[in-house]
Parts: sequence; structure tokens; C-alpha cells
Amino acid sequence: MFYAIKHAIRGLSRRKFKNFINMIGIVIGVSLLAGVQIATDSLVNAMKVTVSLRYGNADITIQNGEYVPEFFNYSVYETLVVDANLSNYIDGIAPRITSQVSITSVFTTKQTEPFVTVIGINETLDQPFGSLTPDETYGNNDFNFTNLGDRECIIGHLLAETVVDFDVEGEGRDEQLVLPLVSPIEMSFLDAQNNFRTLETLRVKGVAKAEGKGILNTGYVVFMKIEYLQDLFNTTGNDINNIVVSTTEENENAIYVKEL
Repeated sequence: MFYAIKHAIRGLSRRKFKNFINMIGIVIGVSLLAGVQIATDSLVNAMKVTVSLRYGNADITIQNGEYVPEFFNYSVYETLVVDANLSNYIDGIAPRITSQVSITSVFTTKQTEPFVTVIGINETLDQPFGSLTPDETYGNNDFNFTNLGDRECIIGHLLAETVVDFDVEGEGRDEQLVLPLVSPIEMSFLDAQNNFRTLETLRVKGVAKAEGKGILNTGYVVFMKIEYLQDLFNTTGNDINNIVVSTTEENENAIYVKEL
């Protein structure tokens, strides 16, 4: 498959190139997709919206399955990243884990958000797709993704409004919502073997601003380190279920695509 990429990529228009790369995801999906039974139309529609979102400056997303991304071997990413011909067309490529999860506040608001996207990233490899910036709207929110440990996460602003019971400091115009020192949430999900699991607690360490990697259509998102999600989802080795690609701005075909 990758030999074909090397020799077919030259001369493709950017639109055709994008379709071609997306076809990689289809091929992977056909070969690996195990499938998950969806019980209701409303759930299907909600998942369609969730998995179609693009987080950060990603032009192309490669994944198995339209609704629930299935896991595949990390070697797929490794093969793409060293392909000399492919590298002429991209300025960023990174492995990720993305999944539909349910988030519930444990001790505070007791609210549940059933359709949340969790994203596991490698901070170094994911740099071309923007940063996660603290939302200065909230106090005590000077987070550093590098310092995240196991069971720690950064969340989107709309999810924060639902599951975080913010402290309030100041009065009148000086009033500010402050992220509490302890703000646990519970995450329910399907692991890599499609087993339903509930993680007892995740610790919210910050709220991401809606810019860079935090550009969202909904704000209902959880960012974590990919290594921890691989362990949490009980993957085989270092399997992933998503690869994001950023096309080169210098290439005239890529400029054409960005203007569409």
C-alpha cells in the first residue's frame, strides 16, 4: 500500500491528494474494523458529529471506522512518517487516540455529559497542530500539559461549565471563576476490546482556551497524554486509532485546499 503511495502521489491535485489520503483510512478501516452496535439513531447522530470534529490545524485525519475509531498498529504511523515522497506534501503528522466517552462530575455538580471526545496526544509530535493554552477567564488555571500525570487531564471550556463546580472570588466586576484544587470527574468508555469500563476518577488540571489545539466545535473534550490512554484503553502494545496530517503551506496544491 505504501509503495503505491510513493508512486501515485506525484502530480495529484490537492483535492485528489486529500481524497487519496482519506482512502488510506478507509482501507485500514475495512481491514481492521470490528464494529460496535449502535442502539439508537440519536446516538449515531451524536457520534457522527463528535468524530467529524477536527482538533487543531489538521487538514487530514486517518482513522478506522466512521463512528467509532478502531485501533491499529503504531507501525502505520511510523511508515508514513519516514516516507520521503509523502513528506514533501506535509509539515506535520502525529499519532493520536480519540474516542467517544461519557463524563460525570463526581463530587460537585453531579452532571453527566454523554457525548464527549477524549484525545490522547504526544505533546512533541503534536506540536505542528497547535498548543493547548490556558483559558484566562478562569483563575488558578495556569496548567502545563507536559506535567500531566496519570489520571490527569485538560478539558474544554463548555465541558468545564457542566462538570466543574468553580469557586468564585471577588465581587461585581472583579468576580472571577476559579478552578478548585480538587475537581474529580468520572469517565466511562469502551476500551480497545469493546469492553465497557468506568474509570473511578480523573483530575481536571486545567481548562483549554478555544485556540490552537483547543479549537473546537463544541468544547466538550478531554485532552490526556497518549501513553496513559494506551494503558487505560488496554491497547495491544502502543496501538493508536487516529493519525492527523497537516499539509505544507508552501505547496501550491495545499494552498488551494486551504482556500476551499
